[in-house]
Amino acid sequence: MGDIKNVWEIINPRAGVLEIRAFTDQRDTRTELFRQSNYETSDDLKKDFEARAKSFNEQGLNVYVVMNSIRDDLESGSCADADIAHRDWLLIDIDRVKPTGAKHRYPAGIDEIKHAVALGKSIESCMAEYGWPQPVRVFSGNGIHAYYPLSKLPNDDDAADLLKRLLRGLASEFDNEHVEVDTSVHNASRLTKVIGTIARKGQECEGRKYRVARLIPSKTTRETDETDLLPLKAHDVRKLLEDTVEKLELANPTLATAIQSKAKPAHRASNTSKKNNTPPDDTPNNNALLIRMLNRISADCGREDWKRIVFGILSTGFAKAEEIAYNWSAASDRYTDTDFNNLVRDYR
Repeated sequence: MGDIKNVWEIINPRAGVLEIRAFTDQRDTRTELFRQSNYETSDDLKKDFEARAKSFNEQGLNVYVVMNSIRDDLESGSCADADIAHRDWLLIDIDRVKPTGAKHRYPAGIDEIKHAVALGKSIESCMAEYGWPQPVRVFSGNGIHAYYPLSKLPNDDDAADLLKRLLRGLASEFDNEHVEVDTSVHNASRLTKVIGTIARKGQECEGRKYRVARLIPSKTTRETDETDLLPLKAHDVRKLLEDTVEKLELANPTLATAIQSKAKPAHRASNTSKKNNTPPDDTPNNNALLIRMLNRISADCGREDWKRIVFGILSTGFAKAEEIAYNWSAASDRYTDTDFNNLVRDYR
Protein backbone atom coordinates (compact mmCIF):
# COMPACT_ATOMS: atom_id res chain seq x y z
CA MET A 1 0.00 0.00 0.00
CA GLY A 2 2.54 2.56 -1.21
CA ASP A 3 -0.08 4.87 -2.74
CA ILE A 4 0.57 8.48 -1.79
CA LYS A 5 -3.15 8.85 -1.03
CA ASN A 6 -2.52 6.84 2.12
CA VAL A 7 -0.84 9.89 3.65
CA TRP A 8 -4.36 10.96 4.67
CA GLU A 9 -4.38 8.12 7.18
CA ILE A 10 -2.22 10.34 9.41
CA ILE A 11 -2.75 13.85 8.02
CA ASN A 12 -6.07 15.70 8.27
CA PRO A 13 -6.81 17.22 4.81
CA ARG A 14 -9.31 19.62 6.42
CA ALA A 15 -6.65 21.26 8.62
CA GLY A 16 -6.18 24.97 8.04
CA VAL A 17 -2.52 24.68 7.00
CA LEU A 18 -0.33 21.78 5.84
CA GLU A 19 3.41 21.88 5.26
CA ILE A 20 5.58 19.80 2.93
CA ARG A 21 9.30 19.93 3.56
CA ALA A 22 11.59 18.22 1.06
CA PHE A 23 15.36 17.95 1.06
CA THR A 24 18.34 15.97 -0.14
CA ASP A 25 21.07 14.42 2.01
CA GLN A 26 22.96 17.64 1.39
CA ARG A 27 20.11 19.49 3.17
CA ASP A 28 18.92 21.35 0.07
CA THR A 29 15.57 22.22 1.63
CA ARG A 30 12.31 23.25 -0.01
CA THR A 31 9.23 24.18 1.97
CA GLU A 32 5.68 24.64 0.73
CA LEU A 33 2.54 25.52 2.68
CA PHE A 34 -0.97 24.45 1.66
CA ARG A 35 -3.64 26.72 3.09
CA GLN A 36 -7.21 25.42 3.15
CA SER A 37 -8.59 28.90 2.44
CA ASN A 38 -6.88 28.86 -0.97
CA TYR A 39 -8.91 25.86 -2.15
CA GLU A 40 -12.58 25.41 -2.86
CA THR A 41 -12.63 21.93 -1.31
CA SER A 42 -10.35 19.71 0.76
CA ASP A 43 -10.23 17.34 -2.24
CA ASP A 44 -8.63 20.13 -4.28
CA LEU A 45 -6.02 20.64 -1.56
CA LYS A 46 -5.32 16.90 -1.45
CA LYS A 47 -4.74 16.70 -5.19
CA ASP A 48 -2.34 19.64 -5.11
CA PHE A 49 -0.49 18.26 -2.09
CA GLU A 50 -0.11 14.83 -3.64
CA ALA A 51 1.13 16.29 -6.94
CA ARG A 52 3.76 18.46 -5.23
CA ALA A 53 4.95 15.59 -3.04
CA LYS A 54 5.34 13.35 -6.11
CA SER A 55 7.15 16.10 -8.00
CA PHE A 56 9.66 16.70 -5.20
CA ASN A 57 10.26 12.96 -4.82
CA GLU A 58 10.80 12.49 -8.56
CA GLN A 59 13.45 15.23 -8.36
CA GLY A 60 15.36 13.04 -5.91
CA LEU A 61 14.27 14.73 -2.69
CA ASN A 62 13.04 13.06 0.48
CA VAL A 63 9.55 14.34 1.22
CA TYR A 64 8.14 14.98 4.68
CA VAL A 65 5.01 16.50 6.19
CA VAL A 66 4.41 18.12 9.59
CA MET A 67 2.36 15.45 11.37
CA ASN A 68 0.59 17.63 13.97
CA SER A 69 -2.00 20.34 13.29
CA ILE A 70 -0.51 23.73 12.41
CA ARG A 71 -1.97 27.00 13.65
CA ASP A 72 -4.07 28.77 11.03
CA ASP A 73 -2.09 32.00 11.44
CA LEU A 74 1.19 30.58 10.11
CA GLU A 75 1.80 32.83 7.13
CA SER A 76 5.09 31.63 5.68
CA GLY A 77 8.32 29.77 6.33
CA SER A 78 8.82 26.48 8.11
CA CYS A 79 6.65 25.43 11.03
CA ALA A 80 8.23 25.56 14.51
CA ASP A 81 6.99 23.96 17.74
CA ALA A 82 5.18 27.16 18.75
CA ASP A 83 3.23 27.03 15.47
CA ILE A 84 1.51 23.75 16.40
CA ALA A 85 -2.13 24.13 17.47
CA HIS A 86 -2.33 20.73 19.20
CA ARG A 87 -0.80 17.28 19.05
CA ASP A 88 -2.54 14.68 16.91
CA TRP A 89 -0.03 11.83 17.15
CA LEU A 90 2.49 10.04 19.30
CA LEU A 91 5.10 8.73 16.85
CA ILE A 92 7.18 5.69 17.75
CA ASP A 93 9.98 5.47 15.19
CA ILE A 94 11.92 2.18 15.14
CA ASP A 95 15.10 2.07 13.11
CA ARG A 96 18.35 0.15 12.97
CA VAL A 97 21.20 0.98 15.31
CA LYS A 98 23.63 3.20 13.43
CA PRO A 99 27.16 1.75 13.26
CA THR A 100 29.55 3.70 15.48
CA GLY A 101 32.10 5.68 13.48
CA ALA A 102 30.60 4.78 10.10
CA LYS A 103 31.79 7.16 7.38
CA HIS A 104 28.91 6.52 5.02
CA ARG A 105 25.17 6.13 5.38
CA TYR A 106 23.28 3.33 3.67
CA PRO A 107 19.65 2.26 3.47
CA ALA A 108 18.61 -0.50 5.85
CA GLY A 109 19.18 -4.12 4.85
CA ILE A 110 16.44 -6.74 4.88
CA ASP A 111 17.61 -8.31 8.16
CA GLU A 112 17.57 -4.91 9.86
CA ILE A 113 14.05 -4.30 8.59
CA LYS A 114 12.96 -7.69 9.96
CA HIS A 115 14.37 -6.75 13.36
CA ALA A 116 12.46 -3.44 13.24
CA VAL A 117 9.21 -5.26 12.39
CA ALA A 118 9.72 -7.69 15.28
CA LEU A 119 10.46 -4.89 17.75
CA GLY A 120 7.44 -2.97 16.49
CA LYS A 121 5.19 -5.90 17.30
CA SER A 122 6.65 -6.20 20.80
CA ILE A 123 6.11 -2.50 21.50
CA GLU A 124 2.59 -2.61 20.08
CA SER A 125 1.74 -5.49 22.43
CA CYS A 126 3.16 -3.55 25.37
CA MET A 127 1.20 -0.42 24.48
CA ALA A 128 -1.99 -2.47 24.10
CA GLU A 129 -1.49 -3.84 27.63
CA TYR A 130 -1.22 -0.26 28.86
CA GLY A 131 -4.57 0.59 27.24
CA TRP A 132 -3.58 2.11 23.89
CA PRO A 133 -5.52 1.33 20.69
CA GLN A 134 -3.95 -0.27 17.65
CA PRO A 135 -1.73 2.32 15.95
CA VAL A 136 -1.55 3.33 12.32
CA ARG A 137 1.56 1.48 11.16
CA VAL A 138 3.88 2.54 8.35
CA PHE A 139 6.99 1.01 6.81
CA SER A 140 9.19 4.12 6.57
CA GLY A 141 11.54 2.70 3.93
CA ASN A 142 14.14 1.84 6.58
CA GLY A 143 12.15 0.89 9.66
CA ILE A 144 8.74 1.04 11.30
CA HIS A 145 6.59 4.01 12.31
CA ALA A 146 3.69 3.52 14.73
CA TYR A 147 1.29 6.45 15.11
CA TYR A 148 -0.89 6.56 18.23
CA PRO A 149 -3.69 9.18 18.18
CA LEU A 150 -3.64 11.84 20.88
CA SER A 151 -7.10 13.42 20.44
CA LYS A 152 -5.91 17.00 19.97
CA LEU A 153 -3.72 16.96 23.07
CA PRO A 154 -2.81 20.58 23.96
CA ASN A 155 0.63 21.58 22.77
CA ASP A 156 2.13 22.50 26.15
CA ASP A 157 5.29 21.82 28.11
CA ASP A 158 3.66 19.02 30.09
CA ALA A 159 2.73 17.13 26.92
CA ALA A 160 6.25 17.58 25.55
CA ASP A 161 7.75 16.21 28.77
CA LEU A 162 5.40 13.21 28.86
CA LEU A 163 6.14 12.23 25.24
CA LYS A 164 9.87 12.62 25.77
CA ARG A 165 9.78 10.41 28.87
CA LEU A 166 7.55 7.83 27.19
CA LEU A 167 9.96 7.43 24.27
CA ARG A 168 12.93 7.19 26.63
CA GLY A 169 11.07 4.58 28.65
CA LEU A 170 10.33 2.49 25.57
CA ALA A 171 13.95 2.79 24.46
CA SER A 172 15.17 1.66 27.87
CA GLU A 173 12.80 -1.30 27.81
CA PHE A 174 13.09 -2.45 24.18
CA ASP A 175 16.30 -1.24 22.47
CA ASN A 176 18.60 -4.05 21.40
CA GLU A 177 21.82 -4.53 19.45
CA HIS A 178 20.01 -4.39 16.10
CA VAL A 179 17.26 -1.75 16.32
CA GLU A 180 16.22 1.08 18.62
CA VAL A 181 13.47 3.56 19.41
CA ASP A 182 14.26 7.09 18.21
CA THR A 183 13.92 9.21 21.36
CA SER A 184 14.23 12.53 19.49
CA VAL A 185 10.82 12.52 17.76
CA HIS A 186 8.85 14.09 20.62
CA ASN A 187 8.88 17.67 19.32
CA ALA A 188 5.52 19.19 18.36
CA SER A 189 6.55 20.25 14.83
CA ARG A 190 7.88 16.77 14.03
CA LEU A 191 8.26 15.93 10.34
CA THR A 192 7.30 12.46 9.16
CA LYS A 193 7.73 10.64 5.88
CA VAL A 194 5.05 11.16 3.24
CA ILE A 195 3.61 7.71 2.60
CA GLY A 196 4.01 6.64 -1.03
CA THR A 197 7.34 8.41 -1.55
CA ILE A 198 10.78 6.84 -1.91
CA ALA A 199 13.14 7.13 1.07
CA ARG A 200 16.50 8.12 -0.39
CA LYS A 201 18.66 8.30 2.71
CA GLY A 202 22.30 7.38 2.26
CA GLN A 203 23.98 5.57 -0.61
CA GLU A 204 22.46 2.54 -2.30
CA CYS A 205 24.56 -0.60 -2.51
CA GLU A 206 24.10 -4.35 -2.89
CA GLY A 207 21.35 -5.54 -0.56
CA ARG A 208 20.58 -1.98 0.54
CA LYS A 209 18.15 -0.37 -1.86
CA TYR A 210 15.93 2.67 -1.62
CA ARG A 211 12.38 1.69 -0.72
CA VAL A 212 8.94 3.28 -0.82
CA ALA A 213 7.30 4.29 2.47
CA ARG A 214 4.14 2.18 2.70
CA LEU A 215 1.08 1.94 4.89
CA ILE A 216 0.94 -1.42 6.67
CA PRO A 217 -2.65 -2.69 6.31
CA SER A 218 -4.70 -3.23 9.43
CA LYS A 219 -8.36 -3.49 10.35
CA THR A 220 -8.38 0.00 11.81
CA THR A 221 -6.77 2.01 9.01
CA ARG A 222 -8.99 4.80 7.83
CA GLU A 223 -8.83 8.28 6.44
CA THR A 224 -8.25 10.53 9.41
CA ASP A 225 -11.32 12.35 10.65
CA GLU A 226 -10.94 15.11 13.20
CA THR A 227 -13.89 13.71 15.17
CA ASP A 228 -12.64 10.12 15.10
CA LEU A 229 -9.06 10.11 16.35
CA LEU A 230 -9.60 8.13 19.55
CA PRO A 231 -12.61 7.35 21.70
CA LEU A 232 -10.95 9.29 24.53
CA LYS A 233 -10.95 12.99 25.32
CA ALA A 234 -7.68 14.91 25.46
CA HIS A 235 -7.62 14.81 29.30
CA ASP A 236 -8.11 11.02 29.16
CA VAL A 237 -5.21 10.72 26.73
CA ARG A 238 -3.06 12.80 29.06
CA LYS A 239 -3.93 10.45 31.93
CA LEU A 240 -3.10 7.46 29.70
CA LEU A 241 0.25 9.07 28.86
CA GLU A 242 0.96 9.68 32.55
CA ASP A 243 0.09 6.10 33.48
CA THR A 244 2.20 4.69 30.65
CA VAL A 245 5.18 6.83 31.58
CA GLU A 246 4.92 5.76 35.21
CA LYS A 247 4.79 2.07 34.30
CA LEU A 248 7.76 2.39 31.95
CA GLU A 249 9.79 4.33 34.50
CA LEU A 250 9.00 1.79 37.18
CA ALA A 251 10.66 -0.71 34.86
CA ASN A 252 13.61 1.62 34.22
CA PRO A 253 16.76 -0.21 35.35
CA THR A 254 18.40 2.89 36.84
CA LEU A 255 15.59 3.94 39.15
CA ALA A 256 14.11 0.50 39.74
CA THR A 257 17.48 -0.98 40.64
CA ALA A 258 18.18 1.94 42.95
CA ILE A 259 14.90 1.48 44.79
CA GLN A 260 14.73 -2.29 44.87
CA SER A 261 18.47 -2.44 45.59
CA LYS A 262 19.25 -5.42 43.45
CA ALA A 263 22.67 -3.86 42.96
CA LYS A 264 25.12 -2.12 45.27
CA PRO A 265 25.25 1.70 45.45
CA ALA A 266 26.28 3.35 42.20
CA HIS A 267 29.80 4.26 43.35
CA ARG A 268 30.46 0.62 44.36
CA ALA A 269 28.59 -1.17 41.55
CA SER A 270 30.34 -3.37 39.02
CA ASN A 271 30.58 -1.96 35.52
CA THR A 272 28.28 -4.50 33.86
CA SER A 273 26.03 -2.14 31.93
CA LYS A 274 26.53 1.41 30.78
CA LYS A 275 22.78 1.99 30.84
CA ASN A 276 22.42 0.71 34.42
CA ASN A 277 25.35 2.80 35.68
CA THR A 278 24.08 6.11 34.35
CA PRO A 279 22.67 8.06 37.32
CA PRO A 280 19.12 9.38 36.87
CA ASP A 281 18.63 13.11 36.35
CA ASP A 282 17.79 15.01 39.54
CA THR A 283 14.45 16.37 38.31
CA PRO A 284 11.14 16.98 40.11
CA ASN A 285 9.58 14.20 38.03
CA ASN A 286 12.25 11.67 39.01
CA ASN A 287 12.03 12.71 42.66
CA ALA A 288 8.25 12.22 42.54
CA LEU A 289 8.69 8.87 40.81
CA LEU A 290 11.16 7.77 43.49
CA ILE A 291 8.68 8.63 46.24
CA ARG A 292 5.83 6.82 44.46
CA MET A 293 7.96 3.71 44.12
CA LEU A 294 8.88 3.83 47.82
CA ASN A 295 5.22 4.12 48.74
CA ARG A 296 4.82 0.62 47.31
CA ILE A 297 7.56 -0.82 49.54
CA SER A 298 7.00 -1.31 53.25
CA ALA A 299 9.68 0.12 55.52
CA ASP A 300 8.88 -2.75 57.92
CA CYS A 301 11.20 -5.03 55.98
CA GLY A 302 14.17 -7.03 57.15
CA ARG A 303 17.28 -5.15 58.17
CA GLU A 304 19.36 -6.20 55.17
CA ASP A 305 16.58 -5.23 52.77
CA TRP A 306 16.18 -1.92 54.60
CA LYS A 307 19.90 -1.18 54.27
CA ARG A 308 19.96 -2.04 50.55
CA ILE A 309 16.93 0.13 49.85
CA VAL A 310 18.38 3.12 51.71
CA PHE A 311 21.69 2.64 49.88
CA GLY A 312 19.75 2.47 46.62
CA ILE A 313 17.98 5.77 47.36
CA LEU A 314 21.24 7.48 48.26
CA SER A 315 22.91 6.11 45.10
CA THR A 316 20.56 8.18 42.91
CA GLY A 317 22.63 11.21 43.85
CA PHE A 318 19.51 13.36 44.24
CA ALA A 319 19.98 16.48 46.38
CA LYS A 320 17.04 15.34 48.53
CA ALA A 321 17.97 11.64 48.51
CA GLU A 322 18.82 11.54 52.22
CA GLU A 323 15.59 13.35 53.12
CA ILE A 324 13.53 10.98 50.95
CA ALA A 325 15.27 7.96 52.49
CA TYR A 326 14.68 9.27 56.01
CA ASN A 327 10.98 9.95 55.42
CA TRP A 328 10.49 6.47 54.02
CA SER A 329 12.44 4.81 56.84
CA ALA A 330 10.56 6.82 59.50
CA ALA A 331 7.32 5.07 58.51
CA SER A 332 8.60 2.06 60.46
CA ASP A 333 9.21 1.78 64.22
CA ARG A 334 11.88 -0.86 63.65
CA TYR A 335 14.70 1.57 62.86
CA THR A 336 15.74 4.55 64.99
CA ASP A 337 17.29 7.85 63.95
CA THR A 338 20.60 6.51 65.20
CA ASP A 339 20.25 3.45 62.98
CA PHE A 340 19.53 5.69 60.00
CA ASN A 341 22.39 8.13 60.67
CA ASN A 342 24.86 5.28 61.10
CA LEU A 343 23.70 3.76 57.82
CA VAL A 344 24.18 7.06 55.99
CA ARG A 345 27.66 7.34 57.50
CA ASP A 346 28.50 3.81 56.32
CA TYR A 347 27.34 4.66 52.79
CA ARG A 348 29.58 7.70 52.62
